[in-house]
Amino acid sequence: MEKLSKYVAFVLIGLAILFGIIKLQKKPTIHPKEINSTITTPYQATIKRLPKQEDSKADPLGLKPNSVLEIKVPSSITPTQLIYQKRALKLHFVAKDGNYSIYQTEPLRTQRKAKAAIELEFTIANGLFVPKEAVVQRDKDYYVFLKDRGEQRVTIIKQSPKGYIVSGIEKNATLLLP
Repeated sequence: MEKLSKYVAFVLIGLAILFGIIKLQKKPTIHPKEINSTITTPYQATIKRLPKQEDSKADPLGLKPNSVLEIKVPSSITPTQLIYQKRALKLHFVAKDGNYSIYQTEPLRTQRKAKAAIELEFTIANGLFVPKEAVVQRDKDYYVFLKDRGEQRVTIIKQSPKGYIVSGIEKNATLLLP
């Protein structure tokens, strides 16, 4: 009888340990959210005239597109669109000039000026948003805990009261809360 009670006690302790381990593995998990923050700022574009077409007599009212808007921005900036006279225009990369990139709009009808006041929209933060409780700081480095790979170092791009925009993890990652 004494052997049976010891056996039952070991089985109960084993079950308690087993359920304790299972509980530890069921920590709350979260998935980072993809974030793209953009900003719009006043800028100046150069009006580039298109070459006159031979059939210009076919457009006596001058309604056909006669120019493109061109901008030159630092290569570190990737503009998403240009806003001219309250119209959003797509931009196309044209060339690189040293540390600058040159973009142009589709052909459009403009006045015969050399410059145009525009607004330029570009991305300022592109990363994954994770809540503050998912990020641990050690020394000057930041870490998250991935469910499948353990600890992973991340780079903080932006910080807000609710969390961080980070890079260094995949968007489909599952994070464990510490």
